Amino acid sequence: MFELAVKYIFSRKLQSLLMLIGVAFGCGGYIVFTSIQTGFQNFLKERLIENNGHITIRSREDYITPDSLAGVFFEGKRIYWITEPSGKRSHDYLQSAWYWQKLLEKLPYVVASTRRIEATTTCSRASFSRSISLRGVDPVNEPKVTNIAEDIIEGKLQMLSSGNNMVIAGVELLKFLGAKVNDTINIINPDGHVYPVKVVGIYSSGDRRNDESLVLGSITTVQNILESPGKITKIVVKTIDANKAAVFAQKLSQYSYDKVESWDQANVNFLSMTKQQSLIRQITMFTFILVVSFGIYNVLNMMVHQKQREIAILRSIGYTSGDTVMLFLLQGALISIAGGIIGLIIGYVACSYIETIKLPGRPMMVAWDVSIYMWGFVLVVTSALLASFLPAKNAGKLSPIEIIRRTE
Repeated sequence: MFELAVKYIFSRKLQSLLMLIGVAFGCGGYIVFTSIQTGFQNFLKERLIENNGHITIRSREDYITPDSLAGVFFEGKRIYWITEPSGKRSHDYLQSAWYWQKLLEKLPYVVASTRRIEATTTCSRASFSRSISLRGVDPVNEPKVTNIAEDIIEGKLQMLSSGNNMVIAGVELLKFLGAKVNDTINIINPDGHVYPVKVVGIYSSGDRRNDESLVLGSITTVQNILESPGKITKIVVKTIDANKAAVFAQKLSQYSYDKVESWDQANVNFLSMTKQQSLIRQITMFTFILVVSFGIYNVLNMMVHQKQREIAILRSIGYTSGDTVMLFLLQGALISIAGGIIGLIIGYVACSYIETIKLPGRPMMVAWDVSIYMWGFVLVVTSALLASFLPAKNAGKLSPIEIIRRTE
């Protein structure tokens, strides 16, 4: 049976080659398309998680409602609002930063944590000024929680500990100010007080908006600039599993009224976008594989029509209907498996090349997940086998007498 199936395949070389190419490019196309999209999504996800931690603890935000003001005015009396109160009260600093620090050290699902103080201020040099995001970090604990130290292209994060007026600035910000390492720039706090600081490093994340505005300093330096000694605005936490960050955040929220938020809760729009992209990819690939399947169906169906005399001979010498079905299914299986293997090679080679393509600030991101290759192979081979079934079934229904009558 196997030898006969191979003989049938090579007896129609062009048709068999078209089937093989269709399966190969179907598998390879799935791998390339999925690897690129998944790689880009993983890159964005990694940037979100590794730059901002798994969980963020910040001061709570109280929304102002009629219920929240009950008893504040005219205690004991019913109040009718012409315009209902709205808005929110925001607490600028964590009230229990040290409590959180001690608590987090004891929790088994917490790998590390670090304190931060952040504010929006203004940075200037000579006649140039720009609004910036000023961030005070712990040079010792910050690298344990985020990968921000890896984005420093000149200098080191630890240099922030060498003095109370040392900062690391974004590369685009320094270009705008016309400054470089060892130059002095001025930071103006919200009260209008000017603090000169020395640039000891350059930060480059590849995100232009971030590189145009971020200035890093030690916690003490930023506290001095903001004139808020001992104040902390947030605590960033790294857990044992980023995918379970929402569960861990729910547990942490029970310890305090502070706002505890996981990375996925804070980036709902991004996750919704990635799900939509994945759905579009799946629909596109389903359509692509469906086209390949129709191609295989048409080729095999034509082959069955052209091989009617051979089928009649086989049936007359003792081949059963089931044997005939198996013969054409075996042809589809051999071509689909061979095409799938070639498709795996095409996908791997294409992804290897794509990864070498340089984009502004970074190379192309490709996911090297084994499951992508497995799914590509299984989907294409399965669809090819299903497309082969109907022509094979039709071949099995043919009887020698009917074939002879048709061909007379």
